[in-house]
Amino acid sequence: MRKSIYGCNWKIVSEEFYFLLNAAKMSKSSDHRPLNIYFSNLSPQKLDTAVGWQFSFAKKYKECGIDYMWLVFSSRFDDTFNSLKEQGVHVKIIPPDCTRGFRLISFLLRFIAEKRVDVFHMHFIYMWHAIILIILSKLFLRKTVFIYHKRSPGRFIFNRFNIKKYISPLAILSLLVDQIVCNSDSIVANCHNRGVSRKKTIRIYNGVRIERFDNVLDTEKVRREFNIPSEHKMVSTIKDARPEVSLKDLLYSIPDVLSLYPKTTFLIAGGGIETDKLKELAKKLQIEGNVIFAGIREDVPDIIAESDFTIDPSPVEAFGNVIVESMAGRKPVIAVNAWGPKEIIVHGETGILVEPGNPTDFAPAIIELLSSPEKVKKMGDKGLERAKKFFSAEYMVDNTVNLTMEFLPH
Repeated sequence: MRKSIYGCNWKIVSEEFYFLLNAAKMSKSSDHRPLNIYFSNLSPQKLDTAVGWQFSFAKKYKECGIDYMWLVFSSRFDDTFNSLKEQGVHVKIIPPDCTRGFRLISFLLRFIAEKRVDVFHMHFIYMWHAIILIILSKLFLRKTVFIYHKRSPGRFIFNRFNIKKYISPLAILSLLVDQIVCNSDSIVANCHNRGVSRKKTIRIYNGVRIERFDNVLDTEKVRREFNIPSEHKMVSTIKDARPEVSLKDLLYSIPDVLSLYPKTTFLIAGGGIETDKLKELAKKLQIEGNVIFAGIREDVPDIIAESDFTIDPSPVEAFGNVIVESMAGRKPVIAVNAWGPKEIIVHGETGILVEPGNPTDFAPAIIELLSSPEKVKKMGDKGLERAKKFFSAEYMVDNTVNLTMEFLPH
């Protein structure tokens, strides 16, 4: 009897093996299968951004005569996903008991076989799950193209007994997939450093729906909600409070800023396990009166519209969607000169890049922008131009669809 979603009994294994054998026979006897594309985005981190992408993908694939489906985990957003079906985006929700281990691999194999999938895009899936899935698919089923989307730099492994310290799952995966799509040049370099062939990688920047942020009016709704005085400058950070994000570095910089500009309020939007620690640190630094922890927000365009500028303090940001969103809202961004942000921001033109390492290095950059509203406006205008040119959702969708078309028979 199976005791968890990770485990399995021999009856289940034999049933799946029998199914795969039959699927293999069926696929070999078929001369042609429908030209269907199924896009697997297994764990959307930002629902509004992900949903916006799906509408764009569905429209573009339809223009190319290709069927398209979004495959997602069951979550609190199931009602939203189901409503998308009525709006023309085909969504398949993975049942709650099939989200990990053998059950997930079994579900995906059945899905690929039954739908006769031509191209399978993989987002936010454990590498070992992807490796096993591709091996079994290649052994039993007709050829399906697998494209893996790499959207994070990975974590440093401290434990010398961890096998991943010596054998890179990414390098193994790269031997099996047809393409690895990276969302920044820094992630491309990260893949190469971890043993991935240069031929297997391609860079496609994430895209943002520019129209969602451009020309949003400052209604002072957020200011009224949190009683932020009208004479205060408002500086926002939209990040979850996780250890690697280094929000504490921002807090350490705030006392120096307030010594020169006491009428400044810092709004931090997002959840995260570090929130309580950061609140305690704000009290310790005696800045709690000027720092607002707003929690998880759905009104990001309004927050950006009401802010003078935004800050992204993370030193390990693979890309930086919020940076592009701020630029789309005509607001400059202060960020760390590393990974994705250094590719998005043009230092001194669309924002300011701060060198990583010193916890208080954000202060001079914040003071520079607070002291020059003209510079803030000029940077904001140039940021919008750059966002439209390089980081729009249309740009990302076109590049992804073109890549997909390369793997399809013409």
